[in-house]
Amino acid sequence: MRCTFRSGLVGSLMGLLVFSLSPAAFAAPPVAAATPSKAQAIVDAATHDAYKKAAFVKTGQRVAEVCASCHGLKGTSTTPDVPNMAAQNVNYVYEQLRKFSTGERSEGSHSKFMRGLTRAMSEDEKAAVADFYAQQSSIASRAPGAAAATGKAIYNTRCLKCHGDDGAGAESLPLIAGQQPGYLSMSLERYRKQTGTRLFAAMTKVMHGMTDQDMVALVDYVSSMH
Repeated sequence: MRCTFRSGLVGSLMGLLVFSLSPAAFAAPPVAAATPSKAQAIVDAATHDAYKKAAFVKTGQRVAEVCASCHGLKGTSTTPDVPNMAAQNVNYVYEQLRKFSTGERSEGSHSKFMRGLTRAMSEDEKAAVADFYAQQSSIASRAPGAAAATGKAIYNTRCLKCHGDDGAGAESLPLIAGQQPGYLSMSLERYRKQTGTRLFAAMTKVMHGMTDQDMVALVDYVSSMH
């Protein structure tokens, strides 16, 4: 089947950027749960030949244009509490989009908007934009600060095992190197306080006993990684 971006969807998504979401946007049936490898399977199928790949790449670019006002044209946010998407892992992005669409991820001031936006997207469109971001280059959000050396020691003790020495993560774990400092701080605080919908036992364990000063140092280091 040819991979195309449905003509009415871009207009629909752009409308969401300007107008408030209608109640109907939240009444759609839940999207079926995806396995961590589903996004890559969609990407592989859509890029099997040059013709399909060109259409798939174009789809990802057009969806990313809708997301650019918050996440930047190539996935580098200019807002401290909005995450960078550039170079992010395909399956991780796809899974987060799925969770927004089902309401499994609902914390934060942007969650209602993201839920309506992702409900308007097809599975192919979610995978296409995830693949688009994965192809972009990441950059450090800021230069290392005074606490970066301390933060590196904390990272090596608490974070390296899952996120790697370069902060790249894995198939279902996020790239965190160079991430926006405000977003990192907000996420770590949620895990430390065990609030919101993104509770994860491994992160709860990592955050146990971490002080405010530790968090500042860790964010200083991670946001400057590249």
